[in-house]
Amino acid sequence: MSTILYPQRWPRRARELRMTLRLAVPLVFGQLSAIGMTVIDAMLAGHLDAHTLGAVAIGASVWTLAIVVAIGVMMALPPSIAQMSGAGREDAIGPLFRQALWLALLLGLGLGVAIRFGGAILVANIGIDPLLVPDVIRFLHAIAFGGPALAWFFALRGLSEGFGMTRPTLYFSLLGLILLGPIGYVLMYGALGVPRMGAQGSGLATAIVLWLQAIAFSVYVMRRRHYRDLHLFARFEKPDPRAFAALLRIGVIAADMPNTPASSELRPHSCCKARRQ
Repeated sequence: MSTILYPQRWPRRARELRMTLRLAVPLVFGQLSAIGMTVIDAMLAGHLDAHTLGAVAIGASVWTLAIVVAIGVMMALPPSIAQMSGAGREDAIGPLFRQALWLALLLGLGLGVAIRFGGAILVANIGIDPLLVPDVIRFLHAIAFGGPALAWFFALRGLSEGFGMTRPTLYFSLLGLILLGPIGYVLMYGALGVPRMGAQGSGLATAIVLWLQAIAFSVYVMRRRHYRDLHLFARFEKPDPRAFAALLRIGVIAADMPNTPASSELRPHSCCKARRQ
């Protein structure tokens, strides 16, 4: 109503809307690309046979737990980096990011082990058709290989989004969507000399795509001028448990308590404006 009553505010509202859309649209399409990967898995499995579709659907449901954990922990990065950049402390971003990569690597390894062994135990005890269990376990064993890449990708994504650079999320999510179809087909159906692997091939294809996404995103960050002055990979640092604890504490706040006073201190300041990408 105030905008209607005061037309002089229209240009400012339009500018704010453009900035918001510039940040949000790539994120929306990036998330849709992730959903699209699930759709591609289901389409490939469904055209193979109903048994494979059932195994992939159950295995993907278990894998979703790993995705949620990785997203939750790495949610610590965007507000932390945004706060540092807004306060002019860009020299502190490199050390924080390197610790986040260590945390992502350890988290990814832990998720991979949990999915490979804990997932198999879970599947064997939730009352699904016993005929599906072996293929579900093969799917989980294969996709567990992608655990470190999954967490690494979300760390890189958190870095970029902390600067208001959301397009890389779209670029590399679309890359995964494009690659999963042909790689999944080759591994699931058997082509180019590769034996038919069914549900196991679906899990392996997803893991391979996750690694390709993580590697491509890493190369992008190392080569783009927007990140060059941060010296993100300039030195090697040992894992710091105190940094891990701080990131985990912020991640829990950001994931579960987005409107608390504690989390409001971590919201982006001047750096929340969309940067040129």
